[in-house]
Amino acid sequence: MSLVSYRDVNDFQYITIKLSDGEYFGEFSSMRIDRKTIPYGLHAYDIRHDEESWFAELKKFVLVNHFGTFVTRTKIPDAEKGRHVESVIVDPISGKSEEYIMKLLEMQNSDYQAFVQALIAIETEIWDDNRLNDLYQQYMSSNTWHLINDRFYENDGGFT
Repeated sequence: MSLVSYRDVNDFQYITIKLSDGEYFGEFSSMRIDRKTIPYGLHAYDIRHDEESWFAELKKFVLVNHFGTFVTRTKIPDAEKGRHVESVIVDPISGKSEEYIMKLLEMQNSDYQAFVQALIAIETEIWDDNRLNDLYQQYMSSNTWHLINDRFYENDGGFT
């Protein structure tokens, strides 16, 4: 199977993959996506199938039994070694906010830096491009900064 550019993928589905350490939301394609074309801020992983499951293993790279590519904003630990996929939820987005979630995901995937800077500007009322660029660079180099208040993660009854 030949490599396809991220921008040329035409079969993305939003899915949530459950691994032993949590759930990971992202895009799934049955195509083998060229890693050099993945937008900045996103991470790509291959999905391996086996005799029992289409979504058997998530791994940084799969050569044999490649089922597809999973693209997410989250860096998944130990993906180099391979991770057992416990379950998959296809199209987990529903309800009133679906349209807005889809628009935000589209913006995030087309220009991640502009997306983050726009969120920072809205939340802080900082409109200066140079200052927003500085804040974006600080955000990207930090392991402790979050775009959403930490309380959303702490008080959601298990969402981490």
